Amino acid sequence: MEHKSIKRENGTIHYWIHKKEGAQATIVFTHGLCADHTIFEKQIPYFLKNYTLLLWDVPMHGSSRPYFDFSYRESVECLDQILQKEKIDQVFLVGMSMGGYPSQHFALIYPEKTKGLIGLDTTPLGSNYYSRFDEWWLKHAASIAKYFPSSLLRKSIAWSVSNTKEAYVKMRSILEPLSKAEITEQMQIAYSCFILENKDVQFSFPVLLLVGEKDRTGKVLSYNKAFPMSPVPPDRRTCTPPIIPPTPLSGLPSQGKTSRSSSGAVPRERVLKRGSSSSPCLRKMCLNMSGMTAPGWQ
Repeated sequence: MEHKSIKRENGTIHYWIHKKEGAQATIVFTHGLCADHTIFEKQIPYFLKNYTLLLWDVPMHGSSRPYFDFSYRESVECLDQILQKEKIDQVFLVGMSMGGYPSQHFALIYPEKTKGLIGLDTTPLGSNYYSRFDEWWLKHAASIAKYFPSSLLRKSIAWSVSNTKEAYVKMRSILEPLSKAEITEQMQIAYSCFILENKDVQFSFPVLLLVGEKDRTGKVLSYNKAFPMSPVPPDRRTCTPPIIPPTPLSGLPSQGKTSRSSSGAVPRERVLKRGSSSSPCLRKMCLNMSGMTAPGWQ
């Protein structure tokens, strides 16, 4: 994949792109909190065959550091600038955990550029889901994390999002360059911006939500089941062009709280919403992502 970047007033955003001639569609992969684009490295070889792929480091993460005045709206404009630069008109958005928030904000602001949304262990935007205790926890999570010794904080984060040694080592390698202050700053800003920018949403395109079978963190599953539904217009019920038929991806590490069956497929809780059942091509594309699961702690 080709490494590129864009300049913004607040910093530089790095992204990686593979343009496939005659691609069936473009997929944008957005990582979770304290992670970077490499969290999807096990999925890329499979999707390279038929899709244009775009991975990026969200502002304040990975190579897109330093970055000032983070907000999800700013992240949306960063992604839109990348798409304009690459002359990409429409995309499927794949958001892992915290990556689901800029993905949802993008879909809300630019619905005409969004063909579908896939949420991986993320939670919905909306004012009716989050209790006062939820908001209190979001406000204070970073402050609590500051009491952890640096090494223990990294270990705790890596173990909480991993189900295999390979996944643990991968997450530790992403966290290693970050200081404790950088980790807690990412947590503080990402969570506080979520509260400030949270709003009610309804989407008119297909949405598919996947929750790791072993993800028991907080209310992730219940929030996904309560994800806001809205009818899909008849002209949006069929995704074009066609998507690769579903086949299990064997040998992939679990990046979150999932387990693997003896057949190599990844069993998981599936939550299908808003037209995903009437949009088989989007569903098939998502089911091909077996092995791509979100850090449950985020």
